[in-house]
Order: sequence, then structure tokens, then C-alpha cells
Amino acid sequence: WMLIASTLFLFTTKALFNLPLLIMAVSGMVIVYKSYATLAKDREIKTMFLLFLCLAIPLLLSLPDAVWFKSASGTFYRYLLYPFISVFIIITLRHRVSRRYLLIACSGIAVFWMLDGLLQFFLGKNLLGNPMKGDDITGMFYPKIIMGLVLSVLSPVLIEYVRNNYKKSYWLLLIIPVLLFIIIKGGSRSSWVTIFIVAIVYLLMFRRGIFAFLGIRGVLLSVLLLFGSGVALLQVDSVERVVDKSVRVFSSNFESIDFATSRRLSLWQVGWKAFEENRINGIGARGFRYVFTDFAEDDNYWMQDGRSGSTHPHFMLLEVALETGLIGVLGLVIFFYILIRRYFSVSKEEREFMLPWLLAAIMAYFPFNMHMALYGSYWSSLSWWLLSIAIGMGAKTRSPHRGNG
Repeated sequence: WMLIASTLFLFTTKALFNLPLLIMAVSGMVIVYKSYATLAKDREIKTMFLLFLCLAIPLLLSLPDAVWFKSASGTFYRYLLYPFISVFIIITLRHRVSRRYLLIACSGIAVFWMLDGLLQFFLGKNLLGNPMKGDDITGMFYPKIIMGLVLSVLSPVLIEYVRNNYKKSYWLLLIIPVLLFIIIKGGSRSSWVTIFIVAIVYLLMFRRGIFAFLGIRGVLLSVLLLFGSGVALLQVDSVERVVDKSVRVFSSNFESIDFATSRRLSLWQVGWKAFEENRINGIGARGFRYVFTDFAEDDNYWMQDGRSGSTHPHFMLLEVALETGLIGVLGLVIFFYILIRRYFSVSKEEREFMLPWLLAAIMAYFPFNMHMALYGSYWSSLSWWLLSIAIGMGAKTRSPHRGNG
């Protein structure tokens, strides 16, 4: 579990997270070699393999028409390591102790990031001496402005830890408003949407427990407090500018909508044209950057001031469609079907273990995400890490004395 948790901490770096992932992959290969017959009958391993095929087969079938074979094949080869990483994680999480420690460790890492972000906001620099980037909190993720995004995806795990432990230490409830503040000041609008969806799901899933603990008055007071906090945050210039910018999406003018979506409309136009050229199996993973100039108009925003396009279309469903075609879209649909069906097939106890990690994984793979590239090494690794833990948490637990599997 320490190796699994260390991966999360290293997602603050550019590529060091690959080291624990590689160690887990090699360990998974050894486990498969020694216990292939047993693993072939394992329900969680089979589920994980099916999920892998939903993403890997479209990547493989896109290779014949890949506009940049080296990039597309490299993405496919990286995905081949993921099932072995999953084997290691699933076997490790068979034990209740490992699950509990992993939840504590990942929550602790998230809280550490948040405190470091607060330090950066109030003092101008974090523990590593990293400054804010403009008006945005970057924390340990400097110079990238993705701290709020990663925390919003990880938020179900942190909320679950608070939910399980607030009766012992009521001060843990303070984590939630700090989390909201960091996400708003350290992330994109995509992270705002993510935390909103997570909050709605948790309110629906645990509404009885929330009302039992807070009472009607307490719930109303909490809503008023959150509303007041939102109004106060709107007075912050940087937040106010983002909200004002977002409102323009309701305009009927192309330029206004394009500006409101951070010029994503200009990307989506090009992405759709590229998709129409090869609808069946796409142009190959990570190929968008290589065809952008072929499909972009001269007045496209991303072709001005010396620019020559973007690395991805900033719309996950469109990315899948244009780079792996309709085969990839079908694979993604089946992927979510298997995932949701798996959740409802486990016992109530396993479902409770699984929920926060599953919700985090779903938000990472959410087709309407408009942030990171699904096929990029960073986001695909983070997403698969979350997915593997979610499936591992859905297995029946074993006692520690029964060995490591």
C-alpha cells in the first residue's frame, strides 16, 4: 500500500510517478507468472482485463491509419503495462488493513497539498519556494496549474475519510471548506464542475446520514454558510473574472462562446473535421497536434501569433472519437457499462469501500471533461491508478495472516 500511495504523491512531478508504476508493473508480471491459473478465475482481475480491452483495442486498431505512428504506438505500448499494475494493486487491496492505510495515506497527502497551497496563497511561496502562477494556487504542482483539478478528482476519497472519522475529531470537517477554496483558487472551471458532481452524488448517497447528524437546521445553516462563502469568493477579482467569462457561453456569438470556453470552440471545430476524415478507427492516439494545421482555418485562434495548434482538443469524448474513431467511442461506452455493472454486483460492504475510488475514477474518465488529454501519459496513468484501486476495493477482503496473495 505504501508503493501505491507513493504514486499519488509523485503525481506532483513531471514523470517520477512512472517509477512506482513500473515497480508495480514488474511485480504484477511476477504475480501473473507464478499464479496465472488462479488469477484467470479471479473476478476482479477478469473485470480489470475487460476494462483494459475496452481502451486498448481501439488504440491498437487506430495504428494502421495513425498520422504519427511513433506517438500512437508508444501510447499503446504504455497501456500494455496497465493490466500488470492492476494485478499488483488488486492483490494488495484484498486485505482490509491495506485498504484502511491507503485511504489514510492518500487523504494525508491531499491534506498536505492543501496546507501547502494555503501557505503559498498567504505567504506567496509554498514549502518548496514555488510562487503562485498569476492568481492561481499551484502548490507542489508548480508550474502547472492542475492542483485544483487533481484534488477535485481525488475529492471523493478525502470526503470519505472525513465522513468516516468526523465523529471522532470534529475538526476534520474543516477540511471540506479548505478543499473547496483550493479547488476554486487552484483549478480550472472543469475542477469546479467535478467537485459539484461529487458533492451531489454524496448528498444523494448519504442524505440520511447527513440529516441525522446535522438535523434540518444544521443542513440549512450549512447551505447558507456555503452560499455565503460562494458570494464572498465572487468578490475575489480572479474568481469574478472567471465567472464573468463563463457567462458569455450563453451568447449566440461565436467569438463570445469561444472566449468563454477558453478558445476550446476553435479546437473542437478542428477536431470534428479531423474526426470526419477517419470516423472508423481515428487518426491514432496523440495525433491531433500533427493534423491541426491541415484542418484549421487561417483565422483560427490557435493558428495566430506563431502558434500551430494544440496537443489535444480539450474535450475527452472528442479526443477519443478523433484519435480512435467510433471504435473508441463504442469501447468507452462498454467501459462505463462494465464499471457501473461491477459496482452494483458487489455486496453492500464492498460497495462502500469501492464508492469513493469508483467515483474518483469515473470523474477522471468522464467523457465531457475539458482539461487533460485522456491518452496523455500523466492523465492516463492517474486515471488507471484510480480505476485499479476502485476495482480492488470491490473485492472480498481477507485477513492479513493469509498472506499477500
